[in-house]
Amino acid sequence: MKKLLIFIVLVLTLAICLSGCYPNKEMYDQEDADKITAKGTEMMQVWLDENMPDATLEECTAFIAWTNYDGNNYLTDYASGQISQNGKKKTFTIHTVTGAVYFEMDADTRQKLNEIAESYFDEAIEAIGIVPESVDEGYAFQCYVMAPAKDGESTTEVPWVYSFDFGLPAGVEDLNAFVQNSQSRLPIYVKKPEFTVSDNTDLSAYDLVAMETLENEYGFHIGSMSINNVGQHFQKNDYRDKMCAELWEYGCWYKADGFELYGMVHERSEERKIETNELTVSDIKYNPEKDLLFEQTSYGYLWSVLSEDWPPDYGFVLIAYKGAEILNSDFYYLDTKENPSDKSLETTWLEREGYYVLASGANHSPLKLYDDKKLVRKIQTDSKVTHA
Repeated sequence: MKKLLIFIVLVLTLAICLSGCYPNKEMYDQEDADKITAKGTEMMQVWLDENMPDATLEECTAFIAWTNYDGNNYLTDYASGQISQNGKKKTFTIHTVTGAVYFEMDADTRQKLNEIAESYFDEAIEAIGIVPESVDEGYAFQCYVMAPAKDGESTTEVPWVYSFDFGLPAGVEDLNAFVQNSQSRLPIYVKKPEFTVSDNTDLSAYDLVAMETLENEYGFHIGSMSINNVGQHFQKNDYRDKMCAELWEYGCWYKADGFELYGMVHERSEERKIETNELTVSDIKYNPEKDLLFEQTSYGYLWSVLSEDWPPDYGFVLIAYKGAEILNSDFYYLDTKENPSDKSLETTWLEREGYYVLASGANHSPLKLYDDKKLVRKIQTDSKVTHA
């Protein structure tokens, strides 16, 4: 049953990501960029004389930031370049207002930082009752030290960009001590691969404020984190000019004759505007007994969601158990006003561990049953159960 419900949660939380193309423009004057270059060169040479007298400044130019939100290039208050020391070159970045210096990490150092930060981050979330049990394969924890896009008396601005990854602040030698010293260092941006927690973990107990409290205490900024348990999904993400947290809870909407219909029963969405700090919360609960009209007809099944809050892109997953009469039929899945035809969407049954799920006959992916649709029984003499 646990694997069944986790499967349902994963199916029902699929999202579509859209991307676009933008023109590329330089949103600054070259004269201003030259000033940043000159100032950065001067400041970095002073810094080297004081901190690394045996190093040589090789090059230094204004750091131009490209943002994928509008596809344009923007001038920052940072300058980047290279130094050489003992025959080795290092890439640096210096803030021309505050004088903060960062050095790019090599692959081994970055990997070590990821490992140390992940361990400390897991310690942080475990302190509030979130204990990862399994993590999605093929994905790795990622992090970086957040060099602020605007620092001190900065005047330059990059739309919807609030930090950069320039590596480690100058002077960091002990990575463990650096990460653990959360109140004196810069925040560390983290992306945690999607993971599951125990059935006893109530994800509805966590919200955006809880995540922000954790971030402030442990010196992290959660850019992406998704958590699943037996019937819940919680996630925290950054989207352009806002930070968001969402809770989705799933349950059984209909149960009869060896099959069940699963869908969303509770959704909470929170977003905080970065510029204004304004928090907006939407909290909706659905009542399957009142919000669903489900009928068995002479030709199959018909359903409709009565709640006005039900979004059109939400759907149900149909689960059947061994021996259920519904498994003896395959169906067409189509709009209520359509009739079956050769172009109608045919379905099939996929066998899972201890149950079957209704799926698309074309690609054998689990089928989401949307509002005001119907299942029309195909005329056949035997069932078609696909093992997958």
